[in-house]
Amino acid sequence: MKLGCTACPELNLCGGLRIAAGVFDCRSLCACARRGKRCSGVCRRDARVFIRRVRDVGGFEFDNVPRCARAVARAVPDYVPIIYNGTNRTGRLDAGMVAVPLLSLFNRQSGTGRFETRDEMLEFFRLSRGTRIIVTGVAEDGAIERWWSFGDRARLVETLRPLGVEMVTTPNYSLFTDVTRLDNLQNMKRIALTFAEFMTSGMPCALHVNGRTPRDYERWTCFVTERDEVSSIAFEFTTGTAGTRGDWHRDQLVTLARQVSRPLHLVVRGGRRHLQPLAAAFATVTVLDAAPYVKTKHRQRARLTVGAELEWYLSRTPKGGALDDLLHHNIEMARQSEESRRGWLRADYGHAESGDLGPLLQPGPA
Repeated sequence: MKLGCTACPELNLCGGLRIAAGVFDCRSLCACARRGKRCSGVCRRDARVFIRRVRDVGGFEFDNVPRCARAVARAVPDYVPIIYNGTNRTGRLDAGMVAVPLLSLFNRQSGTGRFETRDEMLEFFRLSRGTRIIVTGVAEDGAIERWWSFGDRARLVETLRPLGVEMVTTPNYSLFTDVTRLDNLQNMKRIALTFAEFMTSGMPCALHVNGRTPRDYERWTCFVTERDEVSSIAFEFTTGTAGTRGDWHRDQLVTLARQVSRPLHLVVRGGRRHLQPLAAAFATVTVLDAAPYVKTKHRQRARLTVGAELEWYLSRTPKGGALDDLLHHNIEMARQSEESRRGWLRADYGHAESGDLGPLLQPGPA
């Protein structure tokens, strides 16, 4: 632990900074200390902004996060594709259940709902009438900052009901490494508060457990343990969690699930190589996958290879041609890949770390 941490009033919440860099405490990480610029986050050197940011979340503790009634979503499939819009499609996608981005349902300028009816929403995303909808709060930082800036978020949550939204994952407010730990604590509190806002409105919500240190995950574990309204948690392995850092986050999630004395549902983006330990620790795991949509936009087609992996190759379309068939194909290939892997996990074949399926699966059609 850094020497300056020992006298910090937030030591109990933060747990202290433990990094290799030769710094006195986390204040050395702020831009104002490194290059004389303005503070890059929550920093005590800018007292006016610091007080405003602390008041904005009611302090960094979780104790004053409102309690709420438990709202449990209907069972969610193992695999759910993410759809961003209906561009370049003429028909209606029938994929069973899809996930859509939280901010796509709202006008970012006016802070109002984008759709008045479910039919309007289905038309925008080009989805079939019977499609089940969940909402993912994972987005770029600018987008989720916009959500926090909306003055009446409770009213906005209510607009999700007529759209038939079944579940939401909280925005994944970032825990950067080049800011003070106070900035991390504020964003963790914002995640907890947005979770309470959704749940208080009766909208089932998965708590996104962003953490940077073991102490962060200890606090999330206590929060989940003490509040039985938390039945689902969310995490994303797509940014900042590659290599051994991803392994560390996986281990923290597994520990959390094992220490909470009730079954938990996990909603995860990315991190497919961590699926086996996560599926063993959590009662159910749902994978949200943006790859079929993104690959379709880039005119790439999927095919299954040995080991339930997907291989992507260029699949040109006529100028102005619709992408309906290509998107449907890519979603089904990705779904088959996920189902094959889950079957392998249930049979307990292969090796968790490598993700190698050996000769169990045969290549799909070219």
